[in-house]
Amino acid sequence: MRVYVKSQQGDWLMPTHPAKARWMLRLGKAQVIRRTPFAIQLTYAATEHGQPVVLGIDDGNVVVGIAAVANDEVVYQEEIHLRTDIKIKMDTRRSYRQGRRHRKTRYRTPRFDNRSASHKKGRLPPSIRSKKGAILRAVAQMPLPAPALIRLEDAYFDIQAIENPDITGTAYQQGPLLYDKNVKSACKTRDKHRCRVCSTEDYLQVHHLIHRTNGGSDKLSNLMTLCRDCHDDHHKNGLVLPRQKNVSFRSAAHVQQGKYYLQAQLETLAPVQTTFGYLTAHHRKHQGIDKIHANDAVVIAQVGVLPKSILIKTICLGGRKRSLHEATPRRGRKQSNREQKRNGKNVVSLKGFKRLDTVRFQGQVGYLSGFNGTSMAFVRGKDGRYITSPGKSYKQVSLSTLERLHHNQTRVRFLVKQTLTTSRPSSHASLADAPLRRGNPAACLLNLNWITPA
Repeated sequence: MRVYVKSQQGDWLMPTHPAKARWMLRLGKAQVIRRTPFAIQLTYAATEHGQPVVLGIDDGNVVVGIAAVANDEVVYQEEIHLRTDIKIKMDTRRSYRQGRRHRKTRYRTPRFDNRSASHKKGRLPPSIRSKKGAILRAVAQMPLPAPALIRLEDAYFDIQAIENPDITGTAYQQGPLLYDKNVKSACKTRDKHRCRVCSTEDYLQVHHLIHRTNGGSDKLSNLMTLCRDCHDDHHKNGLVLPRQKNVSFRSAAHVQQGKYYLQAQLETLAPVQTTFGYLTAHHRKHQGIDKIHANDAVVIAQVGVLPKSILIKTICLGGRKRSLHEATPRRGRKQSNREQKRNGKNVVSLKGFKRLDTVRFQGQVGYLSGFNGTSMAFVRGKDGRYITSPGKSYKQVSLSTLERLHHNQTRVRFLVKQTLTTSRPSSHASLADAPLRRGNPAACLLNLNWITPA
């Protein structure tokens, strides 16, 4: 993997070979400024010549791929794992604020329901704005010269095909509600006017598999016909219901809702070209490259270029504590809520370690997700799972057994190694002839193994 270089004036240059970077560090001509990905800064004035960089972005709801290509070679490859907890945290904040109002201001006039901000033109929900903002920050902070061109995959989704892949022709116009008055009637007709549990035909009701309060919808796949007794038994005693396929369109809606905002913001950085997902899939399969977002970004940036064996995995996490209200009151203390410690909470640092620090524990690399007590911490691995001590059932590990590698802000980066084969299908092979399976020796095999940051 190449070493990224910043000039003495603070501008990013083209990456260099690791051997040359070691030579410059040994002679004092450069200093280390970043650990993952490894980057150095020159200590002397140098000419700032660079090649045109083409940036490819594969947008997604949870994982986003970014790749930069220069001179027919991949110089940067990254997968960003976005935050998915924004809505949950906002719901928790709303409940805490309501509880504080009921405790402190029982005689105050209820707040005015002013929702004008929700109807502003171009407004995005906070969850989607957070995801698009993470992509924009990754592009702006990329350790390369400013891209000469940005290629973005324009996401279009066929919602009916997602729910029913075999749909064709007039089936698009003849939906499940064609011969029914409403959704309830269609649900009962689909279930043959019988309870899905006991098959009775009396006192039928329609049940939401995912409640409306939890984000469920009124679509037919989220509804099930139950009798009154089974419905009550499910809500009161937890009666297990039969499984039913329920396809969610949330990911597709999130990507589509924020794509125009993302494209408009990227156009302020460099010219933007759009491509389509079916073209990306065709070229990727034709080259025999396996399906991951970082590899899709390489194909989007330039067709015919093979991905590198090492890519950067970035995990976006929450920053410092900013809540104004919590479930547990401050008990009359005058200290601000953001700094108030409740039973060991809000601990920013402990014995030289900080939250989100990259650490090494028994040969494994992870990051600190939190502290416990005066000498224990929680360590999550690169896959998000807790790293525990061998033979122990609890998750905490002692700080004395950890080796700190470097500090992090709100994003944790790791290096991921993928083993690539160089064989590819012939140039005249069609899409049907391209290798699609992992077991095919002509395919590009990917074995995801974690490696320690350089």
